[in-house]
Amino acid sequence: MSTSNKGKIIIEASQETPQSLEVPSTAGSSSSEARTTRSRSPTQLPPELVLKVRTQLSRLNTIREIAESLPSLPQKTTIHDLNILGGHMEELHKAFQKKHSYMEVSWPTAFINHDYFANDVYQQETSVVMKAKLTISRLKSELTVITAPHASTLTNDDRSQARLPDISLPKFSGEYLKWPAFRDLFSSLILQSPRLTNIERLHYLRGCMEGKAAQVIASLPLTGDSLQPSWELLTSRFENRRLITQAHLDQLFKISTPTSKSADALNKIITTVAEATKALHTLGISENLGDCMLVHHVTRDLDKATMEAWETSLGASQEYPTYHQLENFLTARVRALERIETAVAPPAKPQPTSAKRPALAHHVSAQPSTSSSSTTFPSSSTISKRAISSEVAQLFDPLGFVSPVVIRAKMLLQELWLHKLNWDDPLPINITSKWLAIKEDLSGLAKLSIPRWLNTSRDSRVTIHGFSDASQFAMAAVIYITVHSPSTGVVTSLVCSKTKFAPLKRLTIPRLELTAALLLAKLTKYVQDTLKVEIEEIHLWTDSQVALTWIKTHASHWKDYVRNRVSQIQELTPTAHWKHVPGIGLSQTKYIEKLLDKHNMNDCNTVTTPIVPGEDKACEPTKDIAD
Repeated sequence: MSTSNKGKIIIEASQETPQSLEVPSTAGSSSSEARTTRSRSPTQLPPELVLKVRTQLSRLNTIREIAESLPSLPQKTTIHDLNILGGHMEELHKAFQKKHSYMEVSWPTAFINHDYFANDVYQQETSVVMKAKLTISRLKSELTVITAPHASTLTNDDRSQARLPDISLPKFSGEYLKWPAFRDLFSSLILQSPRLTNIERLHYLRGCMEGKAAQVIASLPLTGDSLQPSWELLTSRFENRRLITQAHLDQLFKISTPTSKSADALNKIITTVAEATKALHTLGISENLGDCMLVHHVTRDLDKATMEAWETSLGASQEYPTYHQLENFLTARVRALERIETAVAPPAKPQPTSAKRPALAHHVSAQPSTSSSSTTFPSSSTISKRAISSEVAQLFDPLGFVSPVVIRAKMLLQELWLHKLNWDDPLPINITSKWLAIKEDLSGLAKLSIPRWLNTSRDSRVTIHGFSDASQFAMAAVIYITVHSPSTGVVTSLVCSKTKFAPLKRLTIPRLELTAALLLAKLTKYVQDTLKVEIEEIHLWTDSQVALTWIKTHASHWKDYVRNRVSQIQELTPTAHWKHVPGIGLSQTKYIEKLLDKHNMNDCNTVTTPIVPGEDKACEPTKDIAD
C-alpha cells in the first residue's frame, strides 16, 4: 500500500469515525444536562441486570476499539487480517443484538429510564459497526488495487514457494500431561505473532479451551486487557512440575498385563514407557527418577485420610517430593496416631459370651395332634434396647395364634425406636414395666396347644369367616374356618391371623379400617391358595361401616388412597360377602384373657373359636349392610 493511498484511507476513515464513543456510565452522569434530560430509576437495578448491562457495554467497547484501530493499521496488513477483524466484530455485533432483543422484552418497566436506554446504546453500537464495516470495505478495495500489479511481477522463485498447510490450534481440556505441548505450540503460533492484537489472541485462547480449563478463564471479560490475566491464570493452574510428574508416573503404573500373546500389546507397553520416561527426562528428574517412582508406589497404598494429610503437607510445592520427605511425614503421622489412640480409646469392657445354639421355637406333638410355641426367655440382669430386641426376635408365631400378645411386644419395640435410645442405655421406668408385663404374659403361653387338623373331609362343607379391625396403633386380621361334616358336626377353628403396625403418619380411623380390610383380603387369598379345598362361601366382617361402603362401591368413585385399596380388595376377594359386625365383637382384650386362662391352655377348641359379645361359644355375627 502506497503512502499517499494509505493517508487517503486514514483520512476517510477518521472522517467517518464517530467523534465521541464514550460508554455511558451505568451509575448515572453528574452533568446538569443528564439531570435535565432523564430521570433517575426509582430503585437500585438488580444485580443480574447490572451484569447484562456491563456485558453489553464491554462488547461496545471492544467493537469501538476495533473501529478506532482500523485507520492506524500497519502497512503490512493483508486482506486476511481485515477478514479476521471483521469476523470477530461481526460475532460481537450478533451477540450484542441478541442480548439487546432479550433485554427489550424482559426489562422491568420500573427501570425504563435507565442510562442504557436513555443514552441509546443500541444506536451507538449500530452506528459504530456500520462505519467500521465501510472502513474495512474501503481498505480491502485499496489493498486489492495495490496487490494486483505486484502479483504480476512475481519471479519464478517466488512462485516456486508454495503455501504451506495451516497448523490447527490444539485443544486443551485441563490434563496436566498435555499442558507443556499446548503451551509451547500456542505461544509460538498466537502469543508471539506480531500480526495479532490482544483481543484476537484472547479470542483464539478461548477457542482452544475445553472443560475445566475453560472454566478457569470464563469469568474474565472478552477485552484485550484480559489476555495477560487469562494466560497467567492458566499457567499458575496447570504449569506445576509436581503434578505433571505425578501424571506421568500414573501413566507408567497404569500399564496392565497383556491378556494374550500379542505384538500390539507389547508395542503399546514399550511406547507408553518411552513416552513417559522421555517426558520425565524433559522435566529434569532423570537423576532421581527411582526416588520419585518409590514415592509414587508408597503413596498409592496409603489410606484416604493419610493421603489427604500428605497432599496438604506438600501445599503449593512445585517440586516432586523425595522419599526422605515421605518417610519423615509417615513417621510423624504414626506418632500422632499412637498418641491419639492412647489418649482417646477407652478400655474394652469384657462382655459375657454364650454358647447357645439357635433352634426353631416350634414344637409338634403326635398325641394329641397339636402344636405349641416356645416362649421361654433367658434371664437377664439388665433390661436394655438390645435385650428387648433380641427376645422379641425369638418370638416364633408363623400362623399368628398368639398375635394379640406378640403385637404388644412389637409395639413396645417401635416405641423404643421412637425414643432414639442407644442399644445399651437404661430404659425409662414406664417402658420397663410394660416389658415385664408383656414378658409375664408371653411366659404363660408356653403351655398353649393348637390343633393341627381342621376337621376337613371329602364330604364336608367348608365356609371361611374373616374379621378385621384397626386402631391408631395397630391393625389385625384373623381367619376362621367352619366345617360342616356328617361325622363331626359343625366345627369352627382358627386358621391364622396377621397383625401390622399402624403407620407413624397419622391416618383417620376409616382409612386404617380399610387398610385392615386389605390385610384381611390378602390373608384370605393366601388361605384359599394354601388349603386347596373347595370353599363353599367366604364371609368377611369389619366393624367400620365407612370402609364397608367403600368396598361395596366401584373403586372409580373414590380418591387415590381409597381407590387403590378398594380395587385390590375387589380383585383378591371377588366372591366374598362383606358384612358388618359391631366393634365389641372383635375385642382383643377378651381374647388375650382367654388365651392366658390356665384352665383353657389345654382346651384346643376354647382358644381357637371366635368370641361373640354376651356368650362364650363359636358362632358368627348375623348383621349385614345393604348394598
